[in-house]
Amino acid sequence: LEEVWNSFPHMEEVRIRRTLGGFLFSGDETQKTIASLSGGEKARVALAKLMLLEANVLILDEPTNHLDLASKEVLEDALLEYDGTILMISHDRYFLNRLTDRIVELSPAGAEHYLGNYDDYIEKKAELQELTEKATISVAPTESPKSVSSYEQDKQAKRDERHKQRRLEQLELEIAGVEDEITEIEHTLAKPEVFEDYIAVREWQAKLEDAQQNLANLYKEWEIWLEK
Repeated sequence: LEEVWNSFPHMEEVRIRRTLGGFLFSGDETQKTIASLSGGEKARVALAKLMLLEANVLILDEPTNHLDLASKEVLEDALLEYDGTILMISHDRYFLNRLTDRIVELSPAGAEHYLGNYDDYIEKKAELQELTEKATISVAPTESPKSVSSYEQDKQAKRDERHKQRRLEQLELEIAGVEDEITEIEHTLAKPEVFEDYIAVREWQAKLEDAQQNLANLYKEWEIWLEK
């Protein structure tokens, strides 16, 4: 509370508390010191201050990093209500699909704009690729059955590659989420009220082992897909 209020000293306390409540800080949690917060909690405090700033443009770099699922939902809801312009970079496809209405693809040739969210962008790219391939075939000399078969094989190979890339992206998001979960569990295990309680330590240690096994399985699957 003090951290946010010091940044907006002329703002009413009720509005400060309402904003903090929107970012999952209520009751005694508003009295926590910044030093005692986890990485995700510190990010929520920073985002609360950002919302109170009422800027008309936000530039966000991987805003969902270190946030748990509940915090991500709070951030998404806050940004959906935001009236200004948001320019952001993110590997979180679900987050992009909920919030974006334009994708900018950067390449050595320049910047290409696509209206819609991330799924719309992927679909449009696939459509443009197919149109380009059909145009190339239509102006090509008469092809032998072998050439047509080769084209179909190439087309299937490109579909397979797109499927592979999508699965790799999904796995990377899941890996990042589990790594964040492990960090949170390790932070919890370091708390005096936990490591001094034998039963609590056993419960959290079991959660940590499950998360670590899950992470190992995800990395194994990621390696398999990468080698395909």
